[in-house]
Amino acid sequence: RVAIFVCRTFIYICSMGQQFVHHTRQAIHDIRSKQLVQVGCAKCPASWAQWQDAVGVVLTLLLALMLCLEPILHCFGDESAVLFARRCEAGDRSIFVYSIFSSCAILMYFLLLTDLSVLSTRVSAYALVCFRVISEAALFLFGLTFFVVAFACAVSSLEQESADFEGIPKSGLQLFKM
Repeated sequence: RVAIFVCRTFIYICSMGQQFVHHTRQAIHDIRSKQLVQVGCAKCPASWAQWQDAVGVVLTLLLALMLCLEPILHCFGDESAVLFARRCEAGDRSIFVYSIFSSCAILMYFLLLTDLSVLSTRVSAYALVCFRVISEAALFLFGLTFFVVAFACAVSSLEQESADFEGIPKSGLQLFKM
């Protein structure tokens, strides 16, 4: 319990604190120098237009939300809980939302780690190939879904006795299993 508390405190103070100071300074500099970009219907600092900074801002917001929902902090005032307990009545109310923010923050950390792929040409080439393959895989999945829906509609309109193909959802599920 103590180790988890120390690690979370380190993340909140060092990681979130450093990210907050960095992005706040950058945003103030961009706003003062009028370097703003249009994103949707809002104007944002130009530095946030780069994907690394945008992910860093999202990570900072996720860490701030995690701090607000931290189960250990909610259990501090509970007399029935031990010191640094993660499970108590007050902490259990926010544990699910906290876990969602936590998993999103972990994904943001790993997304920022992909920037380190430039340190090695082999890793950089592998990352480049992976990004190219992901777009091709997405196109394949779109095509597969289109054909499964088309054949699910066709099969469910046939007169047949199989319970596995009664209706479009069941037909689609069976075709995806194949």
